[in-house]
Amino acid sequence: MRHYTAKKNAITIGVCMLFTVFVFANEIQTRNKAESLIRQHALIVTDAVWNVNTEATAEYLRLATAASRYSNLTVYEKNGEIFQTFDTGPESRLQQFFQRLRLTPEIHLRSPILNQGMEIGAIEAIYHPPTLYIDFYVMVLLMMLTAMLHMYLRSLLDKTVLEKRISSRTKELAQSNRVLLREVHQKKKTSAILRKSEEEYRQLYQEAKSAEEVYRSLINSSADAILICDLDARVKDLSSAFTTLLGWTLDELQGNTIDFFTPEEQDAANRIFDDIRENGASYQAYELQVLTKKEQLIDISLSGSRFNNHQGHPIGMLFVIRDISYHKKMEKQLQRAERMEAVGTLAGGIAHDFNNLLMGIQGNTSLALLEISPENPVREKIEAIETYVQNGQELTARLLGFARGGKYEIKPTDLNRLFYEETQLFARTRKDISFTEEYQEMLWPVEVDRGQLRQVLLNLYVNAGQAMPEGGSIRLVTQNVHLDGISCGIYEIPPGRYVQTLVTDSGHGMDKETMARIFDPFFTTKEIGRGTGLGLASAYGIVKNHNGYIDVYSEPGEGTTFTIYLPASEKDVEVDRIVPELLQPFRGDETILLVDDEELIRQVGEKMLEAIGYTVVTAGSGKEACEIYRNEPHRFGAVILDMIMPDMDGGAVFEQLKAINPQVRVMLSSGYALNEKAQGIMARGCAGFLQKPFNIIRLSAKLKEIIRPEAIEQ
Repeated sequence: MRHYTAKKNAITIGVCMLFTVFVFANEIQTRNKAESLIRQHALIVTDAVWNVNTEATAEYLRLATAASRYSNLTVYEKNGEIFQTFDTGPESRLQQFFQRLRLTPEIHLRSPILNQGMEIGAIEAIYHPPTLYIDFYVMVLLMMLTAMLHMYLRSLLDKTVLEKRISSRTKELAQSNRVLLREVHQKKKTSAILRKSEEEYRQLYQEAKSAEEVYRSLINSSADAILICDLDARVKDLSSAFTTLLGWTLDELQGNTIDFFTPEEQDAANRIFDDIRENGASYQAYELQVLTKKEQLIDISLSGSRFNNHQGHPIGMLFVIRDISYHKKMEKQLQRAERMEAVGTLAGGIAHDFNNLLMGIQGNTSLALLEISPENPVREKIEAIETYVQNGQELTARLLGFARGGKYEIKPTDLNRLFYEETQLFARTRKDISFTEEYQEMLWPVEVDRGQLRQVLLNLYVNAGQAMPEGGSIRLVTQNVHLDGISCGIYEIPPGRYVQTLVTDSGHGMDKETMARIFDPFFTTKEIGRGTGLGLASAYGIVKNHNGYIDVYSEPGEGTTFTIYLPASEKDVEVDRIVPELLQPFRGDETILLVDDEELIRQVGEKMLEAIGYTVVTAGSGKEACEIYRNEPHRFGAVILDMIMPDMDGGAVFEQLKAINPQVRVMLSSGYALNEKAQGIMARGCAGFLQKPFNIIRLSAKLKEIIRPEAIEQ
């Protein structure tokens, strides 16, 4: 009997130990499953929490609580506030009793809710594992086995009682089986809901991805550069146009502060950023200068504003950057053109009035020379006066050249021949300068006033010579070029065929400040009395008046290069007709109508015409001239007509004279050069043009050319 009892005790102890091990293992497994399940719940509700969908979250918590042993499921926002919760309600009295006795275990679980690696909330649960019931079932089973063993050892003392117990336990197991089947059905239903939720999550993800692609496309489709920063001016995003304009990519700037403003503009940029960040101000087209990645300075227009998140809180700044370098260049071009136009108008007016004064001196000088014999000692002094008049005329010609006051005689010209002749003449005056000439063969013709183009080249040579007082070298190059549209200084040259001329010297060069003003009238770096400041200004005006372009490049100590572009012509080159110089004026006997509002010009003109045989009728205005001519239209062999008059200008007078007599012979006379307006009158049938001041020989030759051209040919 003692052996039986000891054996029974040993078996009981062993069974209890096995039971204890089983219970602990089961609890560990149960906890691991519960933690895994709570993480799945956190993943499933991520999308609903992110989109603030409280209804979907509540429904899911209800289903999850019904499908598992939770007494409470709660979802918290990131700030700790409750987003949604579900509680199973009051427990049964038996469960409450077990809890008071701490026979029912309670596990508190928590898992963060993550969206793309960022925590947006958390889910917590109170879980009651089925440990007590399972342990109870296991314990009962072991007790049954022990009882059965005990009963077997006791020779099945009470078979009837044992069968009743087995039957009772079988019924309980069947009931448990039905419960398990219901739980399986519920889990299948929950799985279907989870699959539907997962599909909705995938759809939302695709929509979010599509929205991001549209956002990126909108940014990159902008012609202007776009820059997005946080409130600390750290770069968050930028467009492809930003990379094209400034050179930096998003990888290079992301997370870094903006640092591409010049030191002079940095303070202004900081004020803009502070105003936008602190006050929510908006800026439109604020002009600044920035440095690109390649350290190139460009002009930009900056527009900026602050933007908020969906809750209305400021989170960043948006900047739109537009390259206005071309606009600023055009603005400078316009300002310079307006300045040059204003000064040119002034210079042209001065030259016109000065030519009228010179006309009075020249006319009286010509008359005096007609009356003084070659042996008279006074003649030399009067000829000197005439020389001074010619020098004054050259000065006014420079003023008119700068003022773009017109061209005298346009002809298709071979610049190679023209520049070769001028170069040979200048080279004889400066033996200390060596010349290198490179002329392209078959150079295209250009339509120019040859005298003015000679003056341009001479001015460039004189400027080069003054930069090389101790001698040096000058290189002249001509060539045909096709341009597709390039910049020449501040000007854009239209595409087309051009003849390019380069004049390069080895002089001391000049700095940028000097280059910026080199074509301004009256600007000179020479000491007072050594230069007028009109040479290069005149060259500039002449080239522009020929629809050409001139630019300069120089570095201190590196010499200077002037580049000229003149439009090529399709016409053949015209050869100059050699006309022998007249020593005595032509004489005539016709009646001339002299029209000029300046009394001095009328007086000296009348005397000059009478001195060479003409009868003269004068008119001080256009209206008076029309009245005189209307009364006796066939009396006058020619009309000398001033261009600029107060009541009616030369063009209006010419039209009225032509209406009276279509065969009228009119010669225009002006202190201006043959400008566009005068050329228009010439094109309408005017017979000739004579610029003031003119001497008596030029006057007589021009009149004969109009009245009796055969006399000129003889």
